[in-house]
Amino acid sequence: AMAVHAAPSAVPTASGLPTAVPTVAGTVFQPGSVAVPPAGGIVAGTYCMPQMPAQLVPASAVAMRDLADPDTIQAQKEAYARDLEEQLRRGVEVLGETHKQQTEALHGAATQERTRYNLAMDQQVKAQELQLSQEYNEQLMRLQQAAQAKRAELETQATCLTLEFQQRKVQEEFLAQQVGIQQQHQEAQRRIEEEMRKMGINPA
Repeated sequence: AMAVHAAPSAVPTASGLPTAVPTVAGTVFQPGSVAVPPAGGIVAGTYCMPQMPAQLVPASAVAMRDLADPDTIQAQKEAYARDLEEQLRRGVEVLGETHKQQTEALHGAATQERTRYNLAMDQQVKAQELQLSQEYNEQLMRLQQAAQAKRAELETQATCLTLEFQQRKVQEEFLAQQVGIQQQHQEAQRRIEEEMRKMGINPA
């Protein structure tokens, strides 16, 4: 009677996923690559379904007594299928967790970037406000200085015009007094000459 091999158990790896299941007569089922997604991102084409071996026994001829019966083969196939389902379950779980972590990391990075941008924008606006305030103060000072200079010039002009008016007024009053004195002198001279004529004296 042919020996019935016990149901194989998956060989765990560092990632916790089985790699291969031993079969009869030294033949090993080689499952396809079901790698754990890298933490940095999901790489397209990393996952693929395992392929069934081309043959369950070596190609070399063996005696019938060395071959497993159909029940053994079926048991091994079912064990392999269970391992395959477990690998798939773990792969889906890891993939989902990786996707969740990547999404959270993306949102976190976006929040940090938004915070840095807002801070930089606030600093830029504050710097521009300070620059505008400085320019305003400088322009205000120049405007006030120009107005003060105009007021001083206006005051000087007004003073000069007032002084000129007063000088002209004094001059006109002086001229008027001179004319009055001259008229008085001429009137007195006329009366004297008239008296002299009455007396028969010819005024020179």
